[in-house]
Amino acid sequence: KNQKNYYSRSRSQANINTGSDGSMSLNESYKLLNVNTDAPLNEVQKAYKEKMAKSHPDKVAHLSEELQKKAKELTLEINKAYNIIKSYKGSRG
Repeated sequence: KNQKNYYSRSRSQANINTGSDGSMSLNESYKLLNVNTDAPLNEVQKAYKEKMAKSHPDKVAHLSEELQKKAKELTLEINKAYNIIKSYKGSRG
């Protein structure tokens, strides 16, 4: 039951954070991964891995199709957020 709440809550947050064209800002990326904007890359990576561990489609195969679909969408959003932050932090270093 906790997993069901996780996907519903996280997915609605992801919907809020993305623009109508599917773009995501740097600040929205930090918010989705639940890390501070001044967090070092290793902290961002840790948050990314924790979120992926909970939402990866392979991890939720036992749940309903609807929740599996939400988990897949959330996984894509988490990947997008991580790549945005990684690109930003890499360009600064």
